[in-house]
Amino acid sequence: MHGPELEFRAQLKARHDPQGVFSQAETAKHLAKSAKDLPHDWLESNRVRLALVLERPLEGIQPTGWIVTLAESDQDLTKFGKFLAEALGQPENGVVEALLARTHLVIEPNPLDRGCAALTSASLSPAGVRLVLQQLREQAGKASDSNYSASSEKPETLDRSDVQMRIDGVQGIIDPIGYVALTAGLAEIANFSEPMPAGAFYQGVNVAPGHVGAGLVFARPELMADILIGLEAKRFALVAGPSGAGKSALAWLSAHHTRHAVRWYRIRELQVSDVAKLVQLAKLLEASPERPVGFVVDDVGRQETAGWDALVREVEAQAGLLTIGTVREEDIFLLSSAARTPTIRPKLDESLAYGIWKALQASGSVAFSHWQE
Repeated sequence: MHGPELEFRAQLKARHDPQGVFSQAETAKHLAKSAKDLPHDWLESNRVRLALVLERPLEGIQPTGWIVTLAESDQDLTKFGKFLAEALGQPENGVVEALLARTHLVIEPNPLDRGCAALTSASLSPAGVRLVLQQLREQAGKASDSNYSASSEKPETLDRSDVQMRIDGVQGIIDPIGYVALTAGLAEIANFSEPMPAGAFYQGVNVAPGHVGAGLVFARPELMADILIGLEAKRFALVAGPSGAGKSALAWLSAHHTRHAVRWYRIRELQVSDVAKLVQLAKLLEASPERPVGFVVDDVGRQETAGWDALVREVEAQAGLLTIGTVREEDIFLLSSAARTPTIRPKLDESLAYGIWKALQASGSVAFSHWQE
């Protein structure tokens, strides 16, 4: 689990025997295994924490939860510390104590039941909720397998958009007519994990969420920060500029950056009459300031997206909604909401041009040897 200031590396262990417990000796070996994969400078940093998530109790030690570490739990850990030192193989002084100060113990005997309880408000039947949980468990298992050998800088993730994607998929199976009537041709959850062809990307294609998730879009942190500031202040923002300036890329970069907190939807078209459907969708998703829903609308100001101003009015009236639009500079004057909308204007600069040239050169798509004429 990755956050801006803290990273949890959790090891999950199952034991299906309801009478069984984990011994301190075997659990110390699990913790030692996790410790061997820590970054080389972990002793000097408090950024990385370890978590042992067990399906059954640990003999002689009470769970600490996600807030308190083992060292902070005021328990006698002498025996466990000896087992840990043995599992580590003669560690340096202070290593065992440092590990206990960074390790959490969580006991979760009924993960599916707890997950179902957390999703009871997902507008699904109990059977549908359980199906979503089964899918999420499978995806989490695949991510865990991948992260065993992946670098911590680019881990496999499971975020709110992934959860919402599974809920939407099951909803479409259980109530296909109602779900299609509400979302077909209008909105789809942003799938940042969707495989996208990279071949002609830098020669000009419409940017989709999968391009950002695949790392094909160049980071533009200052401009992205401006969008996020606009969203925080008004809950809506526009990215304006000429064709090819990177408007869609910047909008989806911002959505990707906040995907762990916001459930982003890609809006394919937006008429005034469609806005009520989006509001209804947000209500079904129980959008709130704590669990917001966001909409990304490309090519605002065109006939296909004439409902932008109406959407902005709804976003202003409902605290759980966010929206980002992209618009060509010549179309801004058509928007009645433009004067009160935070507007970010990306421009083609040398660093971006150099990055594109390097990507094209790596793919063998350029014949000239330097990026400047």
